[in-house]
Amino acid sequence: MSQILKKKSVLSMIRRGVQILAFIFIPGLFTSTFYAIRSIYQTLLSGSFQLSDFVAPFFVILATIPLTFILGRFFCGFFCSFGSMGDFIWFISRKTLKPKFKMPRQIDEILKYGKYAVLIFLVVFAWTLQLSFLDSSLSPWTVFGMYASIGGWPSAKYMISIGGLLLLLIMIGSFFIERFFCRYLCPLGGIYAIISQTRLFHIKKDRNNCGNCKLCTVKCTMGIPLYEYDKVTSGECINCFNCVDVCPKKNATATPEPALTTAISVVAITGLVYAGNAVNASLTNSTQSTGTSVSTEQSAKGNYTDGTYTGTGTGFRGDTTVEVEVTNGYIKDITITSYQDDQEYFNRAKSNVISEIIKNQSTDVSAVSGATYSSKGIMEAVANALNSSAGTQTTTQTSQTSQSTTNSDAQKSSSASTQSESSSSETQSSNTQSNNTQSSQNSSESNAQSSSQTKEAGNTFTDGTYSGSGTGFRGATKVSVIVSGGKISDIEVISYQDDNQFFNRAKSTVISEILKNQSVDVTAVSGATFSSKGIMEAVANALGVSFTNSNSSQSQNGQTHAGPKGH
Repeated sequence: MSQILKKKSVLSMIRRGVQILAFIFIPGLFTSTFYAIRSIYQTLLSGSFQLSDFVAPFFVILATIPLTFILGRFFCGFFCSFGSMGDFIWFISRKTLKPKFKMPRQIDEILKYGKYAVLIFLVVFAWTLQLSFLDSSLSPWTVFGMYASIGGWPSAKYMISIGGLLLLLIMIGSFFIERFFCRYLCPLGGIYAIISQTRLFHIKKDRNNCGNCKLCTVKCTMGIPLYEYDKVTSGECINCFNCVDVCPKKNATATPEPALTTAISVVAITGLVYAGNAVNASLTNSTQSTGTSVSTEQSAKGNYTDGTYTGTGTGFRGDTTVEVEVTNGYIKDITITSYQDDQEYFNRAKSNVISEIIKNQSTDVSAVSGATYSSKGIMEAVANALNSSAGTQTTTQTSQTSQSTTNSDAQKSSSASTQSESSSSETQSSNTQSNNTQSSQNSSESNAQSSSQTKEAGNTFTDGTYSGSGTGFRGATKVSVIVSGGKISDIEVISYQDDNQFFNRAKSTVISEILKNQSVDVTAVSGATFSSKGIMEAVANALGVSFTNSNSSQSQNGQTHAGPKGH
């Protein structure tokens, strides 16, 4: 009996030790692996795959997928931090709640198909169709990753989100069912369960030598009825070796020895992950020094004001600060001065995002798959840097300063009487006269008709569908406004020319406020002032009510945005 206890102690200590170390040093490996698979899938699907762009994801996949083919789901049993969280919660539960609930076997087997349903859903709708509403903030993995590392925690606001709510529900489920998420919901577990069917490493036990204890089944982390098998071939097995530990007759065995196989897995996974990070960091530094600048000898001057500007954005774990150099009106160079995100993810985002921003001369670029938050933190920081105040060449401004200056400029412009206001009044007057003589025309005449009908007392408008346009940051914003029962019932954006990042920030808030107040006199969204006012002006234009848009006034008065053009 002492030998059995010793054996159990050694195996358990090895596993718990690896779990703790993995949690500390590579807490996001499970998300890296899943997003690496997604990245390669999407680029293969689009026909744009280049191995040089996927060094880190390639190493992550190389560290886990081949090993799973050969040895089984060691990653799930030893390295997955999300699984380790489930193990910890289950340990606390057994010591405190001592749950007596047991999932009926038939229901358990049905629910285990849930992870395949989640996987199929994500592959079809998030990976293939790339539906925008399936944002990474919906993922409990993402929220967990923000708080998984020791120190550098973000604010608690991320827990008050859909992803945070899902994480909380998973944690509650883990109090009552061991490895709740791994059994029923984990899409990466679904992938591993499929490919582990080919593994050469199996836990074996001759049922002829078994007693009636069924301890192997009772202690199985994944709820596999092990007493029914001579060899464990189930894809649910995560190689936790609890069955080997507890078998009183030493009938449950594995060849090669679990300790040896564990050592091979640990060395292979850890070595390849760190090798991939090292190679990726090297390539990132090389790209940063040679590929993140553009020639300033352009035939025409660019859109930005020359100078060096500093801005800050919100990354995965905190602030990302950048320094942006503008020469001859073009973004020449972008330097990261500080960041708080995990180096693994940040390096993956840095080189691609910076090179794309410089290439396109815009922050409206694609985020790096698997490093979305770090990517958006860089984009926001650059955008805020380009939004810096009046032509000052400074390296000490923050994004808050730039946003404050932008809002101040917008307020000053909107309080002044401008040529666009007179132009707008003349247009409305002309359109009104046209409406008195003509009952139906094209879209622009329809808008003119609305201007004479909709300016009624008490914010009551004439029922109908109207279209209008306003001036955003980079061009026209067009909307369609539905009036029903004398009230504005719906507003749909038909087209816009502003950067997606800023326009989307303004869109939902401004539209909902206009609908709520039944007025275009609402507050612009901080950091997206130009897009906000473009929407307001477009709605006002559709309804035929007056609105002073500082965007238009700046343009028509020959004024330029104070500082380089950016939102």
